[in-house]
Amino acid sequence: MPQLERLAGSTGTVALVRRERLVVANVGDSRCVLARARGRHLDVSPDHRPYGAGAAAKREVARVTAAGAWVADGRVMGVLAVSRAFGDSEFKAGRAQFLLDGTASGYWPANMAAGRVLTSPPVIATPDVSEVELLEGDDFLILASDGLWDCTSSAQSVAFVRAELARNGRDATLAAQALADNAVGKRRGQDNVAAIIVLLQ
Repeated sequence: MPQLERLAGSTGTVALVRRERLVVANVGDSRCVLARARGRHLDVSPDHRPYGAGAAAKREVARVTAAGAWVADGRVMGVLAVSRAFGDSEFKAGRAQFLLDGTASGYWPANMAAGRVLTSPPVIATPDVSEVELLEGDDFLILASDGLWDCTSSAQSVAFVRAELARNGRDATLAAQALADNAVGKRRGQDNVAAIIVLLQ
């Protein structure tokens, strides 16, 4: 499986705000969070990760195993930390050869792949689409990559952005930069961090 190092995948989250409706589509573990009134927040998009106790994680593990694959150490087939992604084509095509190549390359032991048949791709690019009614007092959206969410929670990020917007005169660009800098600097995030703030007011 020499392509595993060369071929990469990505996640994505998009949001459409139209009048009183918010529609969000996501693939992977980037996330959209809605800052609601009175300090509340709502995770609009589910993380597509094959680990954790949440309902979304359990659905992803069930889908991966139903495809004939497995989850080990919180990763699809012990390799990929997300269960939905763009790219990562080795998890989507040539599935019989993929099992053989992964064994030969030492990505999993032979007994894990022996007798298995991948009936469908264990990693897919099908998005989850969520629709939310926007309420009076809904303030902003945070759309960010997993590098942010690995080192700070949705609630912490919303509180951080609220404070930054109050401090900087509601400049969304400055707030997003401060949020990313906080993740990389003070919280020592190890993954890439990208964040966008969308003001709703």
